[in-house]
Amino acid sequence: MVDYQKGIEKMREYGIAPPVKRFLFAIPDAKAEMQRAMEAVGAELGVRLEWLPEYDAVAGWLSDNGGKGLLLQGNIGRGKSLLLKYILPLILNRFTSLSSWAKSPNCRRHWKK
Repeated sequence: MVDYQKGIEKMREYGIAPPVKRFLFAIPDAKAEMQRAMEAVGAELGVRLEWLPEYDAVAGWLSDNGGKGLLLQGNIGRGKSLLLKYILPLILNRFTSLSSWAKSPNCRRHWKK
């Protein structure tokens, strides 16, 4: 039988954050941040990434996640993988990294009790 508690301990050993309580954050001007991250990722890929209408909902979530997660679903080729693998991590690491907790006053964030 698999011992998942041991798996969580291994996560800690490897520096991977274990599950935490809900994390609330609010990124100012989230749409502009997404567009800048998309430009950087597109430049790295050698393509121009286009803003799609459904990205407005993602920008809304970044503006205030309300302590809730994000589920992306939709047709093939709408950018879900690029958003999840590159664009959102760039933004979230910039604004919510625990290492920059005291350095970035631009993002409201706190742990939900």
